[in-house]
Order: sequence, then structure tokens, then C-alpha cells
Amino acid sequence: MINSSAVREELQNELSTFINNLSDHRQRDYMRFIFCGEDKLPNWGSLARGSLLLLLSGGRNGSLRLARAAEMIHHASLIVDDQIDKAHTRRGRPSFWIKYSPEECVLFSHMMVAMAINDLASFDLNFATTSHAHMSALKTIRMMVDAELEIRQTPFDSLETYMSHASRKTGALYRLVGQLAGLIPTTIILYQDQCLSGLEMVGIMHQMLDDFLDSDPTIRQNTLFVSADAERENRERSVYRLLKHGLTLGQLREFHSQYSRQAIQILEQSLRSGPEKEAIMSLCEEICLEYLVST
Repeated sequence: MINSSAVREELQNELSTFINNLSDHRQRDYMRFIFCGEDKLPNWGSLARGSLLLLLSGGRNGSLRLARAAEMIHHASLIVDDQIDKAHTRRGRPSFWIKYSPEECVLFSHMMVAMAINDLASFDLNFATTSHAHMSALKTIRMMVDAELEIRQTPFDSLETYMSHASRKTGALYRLVGQLAGLIPTTIILYQDQCLSGLEMVGIMHQMLDDFLDSDPTIRQNTLFVSADAERENRERSVYRLLKHGLTLGQLREFHSQYSRQAIQILEQSLRSGPEKEAIMSLCEEICLEYLVST
């Protein structure tokens, strides 16, 4: 039976093998810490993006390499986000910049992106793709960085502004997952453009859910910033900024619920029926609608 748990375990094993084969011991230590920490029972996080890619591609030709690259790009952005937000923890353990240093954080995030692009470029060479995986990833990374730079200059003043930022950040990364899966011949994706739109919408709602969890002062275990000033600055860049512009928390949560279901419906209509589709829809419902503190 195909399910997201089995696919996630396959991706986890792929990442573990990749990390163990790194020749530089510092790179191995850093990567182990980023992906699974120092716990006796490793916490790999959701691996949602890579798992979706494997499901969408049917686990065919080179898809594990693409899924690994997607997770590398995602985790490279996470360690930098934690440094920028002054978040002291990630998944219940010290953030990378706290464990090592801000300088190592920036440098190693660059290294991770370089590793991912190398994987994507080698995929292009091996499969002679006409739409290059590494070019799609570079465009996505540029879009994500541009969105981060913009929001530091222009705070959210409307839901439309927030959605535009989220679509170019987390939405863009989920869209990339669909683009990469589409490079592998698969019968799972029926309508490519519709699939990409649905995935982007799922990503936007994942971003909104993360903002609720990261900035909600009623969730004490998620108030993980170095100072009150840092927490206020983070809230200025989160969905909570919209509370100053006439929206209530109830309205925001209702919007999240309705938009999430719309995203899932659009994605569902873009896929062929089968066990992969059932697993994809189940995973997307979990991403959008459940309490994912591991993201």
C-alpha cells in the first residue's frame, strides 16, 4: 500500500545515506544536526516537500535525487530564517546558528544550496530534460529571497500583500516540487498547470499555519525568540500584522480553513485516481489543516 509514511521513510533513508557518504566530517556533523538533531530518537521533521515529490512522480527515475534536493533547499532556508528571526530553537532543540555560529549558518546554507543545485544539474545531464531542474530551482530560490527582502521593507498592510509574499516563498517551493515531479514521465499528474496552482496554494496555507504557530503568544512553547524586541519584529512580518488592519483572528483562521480546502480540491482535480492520489491528498490535508509543529 502506498502511503506518505512509507515514502517519507524512503526519503529519510536516502538523506541518511547521502549524509553518511559526505567525506568532510564537519559537513556530516552539520547536516546530521540540521536534519535530525542530536536526540537519541532523531527528529527529521515533516519532509513534506520531498515526500510529495516522490508521490507525484511515482518514485520513478531519479525522483529520490530530486526529493533530496528539494529538502536541502528547504532546510537551507530554515537555518537562515531562524537566524534572521532570532529563534533559539527548531523542533525542540537549539537552532543551527545557536549551536554553531551565525557565520557558519550563512556559509553552510550556501553549501547546502550548492549541493542541491549540483544534484539537479546532474539529473538534467542524466535524463536530458528539456526543462532543466536546476534552472527551475534557481528561479525559485531567487523568488524566495526576493520575497524575504521585500517584506523587510514593506510590512503587511492587507491580506493580499501577505498572500503575495507567501506565494513567492513557501508557495514557490511547493510549486517547484510539482515542476520537478513533472520532469519524470508519470501518469499521476493529469493537468500540470492545475497541479502547480494547487501545490502553490497548499504552500501558501502551510506558510500561514507556520506563522500562526510561530507568533501566537498563547502557544508558549513556540515563543522562542531571543528578546521581546525580536519577537515584536517577527510579528510585524507575520500573519498577525493583519490584525492591525481590520481583520480578526477568527476571520484569519476561517480564511485559512476555506482556502486550504479550495487548494486541496484544485490539486485533487489535477491528479489521476489511484493509490498515489489518495496518499497525496491525505498528506496535503495534514500539511494544511493539522497542527504541524515539526515544519
